[in-house]
Amino acid sequence: MKEQKNNTTALVLGLVAIMLASGLIIPQAYMRYMNNLDFRPPFEKGLTKNIRILDDLRGITSLDEFGGHLWVAYCTSTQEGNENLVIQQKVQALRARFPQETIKAALFVVDASITEPEKLAAYRAKHSEVLTDHDYVIAGNAEVLQKYLRNEFRFDGVPYEKEGAWIYDHDVIVLDRIPADENGNRPTLAHMRGHINFVDAIQRDQDGIKTNAKYVRAEEDANKLLVHTITYLIENPNEEDQHLSGQQQ
Repeated sequence: MKEQKNNTTALVLGLVAIMLASGLIIPQAYMRYMNNLDFRPPFEKGLTKNIRILDDLRGITSLDEFGGHLWVAYCTSTQEGNENLVIQQKVQALRARFPQETIKAALFVVDASITEPEKLAAYRAKHSEVLTDHDYVIAGNAEVLQKYLRNEFRFDGVPYEKEGAWIYDHDVIVLDRIPADENGNRPTLAHMRGHINFVDAIQRDQDGIKTNAKYVRAEEDANKLLVHTITYLIENPNEEDQHLSGQQQ
């Protein structure tokens, strides 16, 4: 009996290992999450710390610029690459789907500093077809910004340069709007309500096509998750989590 139980356990662990290796668990979990009738994007963390930033259109400002708006945040670089366009095109499609909503975007340019406005201007000029006035092309004090991206936004790791290329997290973070009180103050800048990695999803689909995998809908799932999240936040504009006070749950 004991031997049979051990064999069953080994079989289950083996199947889990295969699913992990093939990238099936994450997409299936996405679908279960999205098909839930009580879909509600989780409160991941509250942003309570503000920092000074340089925006290419507005000069020196701060993250307070995003207060009261739905917004997304992601890292990018001045280097050429499809990663830049992938996320920008997703945000562009999102705005087309919800034209009644002002959806802002914070683009943190990892290889620019607060003393290099020319890099930000060049970035906007290069991507002018997909960027609007609601896209903030941002730089900051390198050390302060990198720490903020890692500790506050919970991006994976610190951006770094390797063999001439910048390595950084490609997650798109969705943030909700926090209404101001009667004095115009917000106890929290925003709540992080989801991390979505389109670059990784597209790569998994491409790998799946090469290996004739049955499941090649990772990008489709990521799109659905983004739309469901924004839809929920539009329909629930003043939602608060009483258990969240700037700390990760």
